[in-house]
Amino acid sequence: MKLSEPVVEAILFATPEPVRAHDIASAFGATTDDVAAVVERLRATYLERDSGLEIRQIGDAYRIYTRTELAEAVGHFANRSRVGRLSRPALETLSIIAYRQPITRGEISRVRGVNVDSVLQTLTERGLVVEVGKEPGPGRAPLFGTTPLFLEKIGLGSLSDLPPLASFAPDAASAAEIERALAADAMEREEAAASDEA
Repeated sequence: MKLSEPVVEAILFATPEPVRAHDIASAFGATTDDVAAVVERLRATYLERDSGLEIRQIGDAYRIYTRTELAEAVGHFANRSRVGRLSRPALETLSIIAYRQPITRGEISRVRGVNVDSVLQTLTERGLVVEVGKEPGPGRAPLFGTTPLFLEKIGLGSLSDLPPLASFAPDAASAAEIERALAADAMEREEAAASDEA
């Protein structure tokens, strides 16, 4: 059997994780450039027929995904087990690591304002975060970063594809409102602590 669009499509459809271009090329006596050309033709076919699927590149591998704009519709029917979901603290921690890596446990805790030991353990157990080295100097604290599985799960080819943080920043009026709310919360906590001491 020779390398062709139906063959590559079937391989990507049947394989639960991204398939490296090198592995496909080796199986058919082709080059990675041949594989890339077949994938590009498949992508063009999907676009032409307005398919609900798309092929994304994850590092040096490819995988079929449903189109991002169809996620809500697909979500009603896909198996969305709660076991596979991440909690809000886990998502916040994962976001901090993704944007600030390599980063220490202490730095993550300072950004979040809480201890992140259990959340970091969960993310590590799920294969989304890994120790990528040690901080230089005394203590040699472990440095954490995201894994290729993280990129696969969010459908990005590389960390450079993450949206810029500025796109999440609130406008000046919203920022001022957040500051006021945080200051009010802090004052309430101080008052509550003072009345407990009295």
